[in-house]
Amino acid sequence: MKALIVGATGLIGQQVLEILQNDVEIEKIVSLNRSKDAVEGKVTYQKIDFDQLLEIKLTEDFDFAFCCLGTTIKIAKTKENFKKVDYQYVVNFAEFSKKSGVKSFSVISAMGADAKSSIFYNKVKGEMETALQKVGIRGLLILRPSLLLGNRKEFRFGEKIGEFFMMLIKPILIGSWRHYAAVKSKFVAQTMVHATKKHPFGTRIFSSAEFKLYTELYRL
Repeated sequence: MKALIVGATGLIGQQVLEILQNDVEIEKIVSLNRSKDAVEGKVTYQKIDFDQLLEIKLTEDFDFAFCCLGTTIKIAKTKENFKKVDYQYVVNFAEFSKKSGVKSFSVISAMGADAKSSIFYNKVKGEMETALQKVGIRGLLILRPSLLLGNRKEFRFGEKIGEFFMMLIKPILIGSWRHYAAVKSKFVAQTMVHATKKHPFGTRIFSSAEFKLYTELYRL
């Protein structure tokens, strides 16, 4: 089996790529990126211009696609640039994946994603989810983590404050509030790979409350 991935340098993407590399069922991985062309083991890194993604043609078909793209307003500088990455690039990658034969597509979204939200971030994520469901890939997995716990390359002061706050309120996050609980990035990555392979039909949505349970259920 063969897999496509974008966003392999981010917190989740790095872990997804590592899981794929160690998966004996995956014989080839193509990582589309902005920085390098290289072949390392069964991973082929292909440098691309994401604005020209739909013009790229691969010479072979793929089974799975993993979309770990995402930025922040601080990095993007403007709402327009943020939406280009978190909406347009994601949707373009889904369309590209479908043309490349992909039957099962997974994407990192966010807790609170809602196309009708008055919050810009949640609205963009919700619009992205709606657009992906119209692409027509046989299997669509949407992951909606809350605050992610893990070691990022860049320091994010706001997230560190969020982690501390989440630890304080964790005991009271029960019932429907459990969906707001912070989640370890490794649980999200493990769920992303396993569920994409195991459930290749229809649309499935995972929230923060479900990632650890899923990994325990399948002993990942």
